[in-house]
Amino acid sequence: MKQQRFIIPILTTAVALILALGSFGFLIRQSIRHDRLLVESEVGKVASFLTEQMLTSSVSDTPPLPDHVRGFALYGSNGRAVTGRGIYPSELDTTRFIPPLHGRTSGIPQERWIREKQGSLLLLRALGGAGMNGAGNRQGRGARAGMQSQGRLFLYLDYDTGVFLFQSRARVFLLLFGALLFIGASASSWIFYRRVRSYERELEEKKILTELGSAARTLTHELKNPLAVISMQEKILRRQFGKDKDLTASLDIIGEETERISDMIDRVRLLLKQPKGRPEPIEPVPLLEERSQRLPFPVTIHDNTQDRSPRIFCDKTLFVSAVENILRNGREAQGSDTPPLSVDVSLLRNSVVISFADAGKGIPYDDKDKVFHPFFTTKQNGFGVGLSLVKSFAENAGGSIECRNRETGGTIFRLTLPLYQKG
Repeated sequence: MKQQRFIIPILTTAVALILALGSFGFLIRQSIRHDRLLVESEVGKVASFLTEQMLTSSVSDTPPLPDHVRGFALYGSNGRAVTGRGIYPSELDTTRFIPPLHGRTSGIPQERWIREKQGSLLLLRALGGAGMNGAGNRQGRGARAGMQSQGRLFLYLDYDTGVFLFQSRARVFLLLFGALLFIGASASSWIFYRRVRSYERELEEKKILTELGSAARTLTHELKNPLAVISMQEKILRRQFGKDKDLTASLDIIGEETERISDMIDRVRLLLKQPKGRPEPIEPVPLLEERSQRLPFPVTIHDNTQDRSPRIFCDKTLFVSAVENILRNGREAQGSDTPPLSVDVSLLRNSVVISFADAGKGIPYDDKDKVFHPFFTTKQNGFGVGLSLVKSFAENAGGSIECRNRETGGTIFRLTLPLYQKG
């Protein structure tokens, strides 16, 4: 369910961005096509206007070329220029502009558009005869000398499209800028949304931690009294049965564990007031081996540090409490009739990585981000406090804790703590 809640917003955002980019791409293509058609239409109008002027005006009455027209000329059937203005070639290959026979639409085209890199558009067009071009009854009043003897005419027009290109590129730039602005706004909105959600989660966790702190203060106060009674009874039994070696060994363990629990309660109090506790340089591998021997279930320690004896800087009691918390959770997850828990210690850059592996059922995907939340538990008689304290310890020590499921079944908790650097 959580995976779906995470994937759906991403897919929705991706689809929206794709649609937006597709829309902007379509608008850009339409803008370019519109500009091309606009230029061709303008050039066609200018060509018709100049042709009309050329065929109906005298030499002395020829007006100047319109703006943006570099050259204009009319050619006879032999490809030689009959008349023209501006810059134009003296000869033209007119065989490529012979119109199709009997009105057929296939064959050699009557018009060609040529775009040059210098921002000019060339129009080559095959016209009718000098006396059949729509100005036949007016041609005699002002046509140029010799025009009537040329038969079919061909038009050449060189048009400067620099202004149109500038306007077209400006529109494309504005559309691209709009697309980038839209993508930037969408990305900023998504980042802002994620940050707001992160702040909300942090506020929720702080609220829960505040409640946890209040409950822990009450709990530590209540535990002190029974621990004091146990400690007093241990001393009484030691005085009465001090000669019994087996009983004395058991009383030693009771005394040590009672003292450890009492010390841990004091550290929990200290954690609420001073989260880092009393940090000191410690060697994790010997400490792990020592504590694993006192646990009522088998634990295998793998030292992959190549006898470098790395040290970390943290509170010793809080570290032991965090380690035992993870190991006890792993044992409860996999049951008793299973292989020993595995603890691997390795070095990664400037950190010590301690991996705790069990052979249980693993953690459901929806619960992976919840296992470290205070008061979240999947145990029937659990309180959901242990792993939240482990996370608090790891972060206050400058490290981190994460979990993932094993491919072969079970869970791996990965505790990363920075190496102790002298000085």
